[in-house]
Amino acid sequence: MSNRKVITLIAGLLLAVLGIWFWLGQVDAKIISQDTIIRRVVIGSAKTENAYLSLAYTADSQKYLYVNVVIDLNQDGKFASYQRDGKTQKEWVIQNMDTKVFANEGGNYDFKLIDPDVDNRKNFATKIILTKGPLKNWQGKKIRGSGYQTTKTPSLEIEDVSTRFTLNPEGKTSGGITENLVTPALAQSEQIPSLPPKDGESEATKTGEAQGQASQGKTKEKTIETLSKEFEVFNGDVPDITQGKDECAPTAIANSLLWLAKKNNFADKMPKTQGELINELKGDLKWELIKGVLDEDFIPGKEDFANRHKIPIETHRVNVKDYDVNIVAKIAQELRKGQDVEIGIEYWKKQADGKWKVVGGHWLTAVGATGTKDNQTLFVHDPASPGPSLLDIYKVNGTRIIDYRYQGDAVAYIQYAVAESPVTPPPTVPPADSSSPTNSNSNSTINTPGPTFMGKYET
Repeated sequence: MSNRKVITLIAGLLLAVLGIWFWLGQVDAKIISQDTIIRRVVIGSAKTENAYLSLAYTADSQKYLYVNVVIDLNQDGKFASYQRDGKTQKEWVIQNMDTKVFANEGGNYDFKLIDPDVDNRKNFATKIILTKGPLKNWQGKKIRGSGYQTTKTPSLEIEDVSTRFTLNPEGKTSGGITENLVTPALAQSEQIPSLPPKDGESEATKTGEAQGQASQGKTKEKTIETLSKEFEVFNGDVPDITQGKDECAPTAIANSLLWLAKKNNFADKMPKTQGELINELKGDLKWELIKGVLDEDFIPGKEDFANRHKIPIETHRVNVKDYDVNIVAKIAQELRKGQDVEIGIEYWKKQADGKWKVVGGHWLTAVGATGTKDNQTLFVHDPASPGPSLLDIYKVNGTRIIDYRYQGDAVAYIQYAVAESPVTPPPTVPPADSSSPTNSNSNSTINTPGPTFMGKYET
């Protein structure tokens, strides 16, 4: 082969490689919708410092694992933190949050909105990026191989959660909201514990076990050594029903059961409409306005519903002890088995005397979980979050849900989780005849009722 042909061949190969590199390195400017929404959570007329950004996607993608967002909240032309009333307002509002990218399901990403003047401003410069790996010191610039969008978020919207929860001025409330939960529980620089403090006023925390669990004291609890140190699981097509007032428990269960019914072919055994399903569950769970649902009625109520409809499922707690630091990994294990999971959280508030006290509770529907030893994330459909089809995504430290948007001035901790698994019916054994011996040891499946749990008020 002549030198000229060799040079031509090499040049052609180099051009092909450069073309592939250029094509792969392009920024995907279409996968993120320009329709962005910022909402501040309020309780009646009182503002909280909890806010979130809602994003929509135009296509499905598995290559993007993290989302980052900067917003020019003070509109000074820069993306940089600034001081407001002695506190730091960050403008890199979403930092390396695990994400899922689906065209039919957007995401809600929470952040702290310290600056009260943001409510009166409009047209916020916003830059969003999707990447395969986490970023450092990102200033809003595009990066090759990323999903990238610049937009103007029109204005700040207000989400009043008092329309979905009964306000209870006495403190204890079924839906997790009290009238005075409008200022931060702790100073911005104060360390928030990953578990409820031991001096807190909760019998479950004092004993280390859920009430009603004494009979299971010998149950072998899973430890971190028996769990995968890295995990990722996600269940698609889980419904995202927005709750009625104080109805988080039956709504979280309805989300789960509708998904499980479709997946396991028992949708024909379910009530015909979502409304009928939730109303039936309210009766089985002994639901009441304000009180909501007691822990002691949660699992028995689900079992009553399943037994009446002849649905072959078994209900059980995911964690033996309350406030299990391995709870996210255990939820992931249940989801990986094809089960659905509801997550029970409690709101803890630091009192004037320095002690911590439970001031409310709430229920969520688990959709997915990812994690390593140092970074754990839950994907949920929150009945309190206006939908439909928006993933609520939270980092979890131990059992604390970081910056949970409806916690007001309390701190949200995962107390326990409940899972449902399909029960495989025993095989049908044909009648014995004179030519076949009778098998007296045929196997059968027994669905044993689960234990009763006492504890907080829930919805």
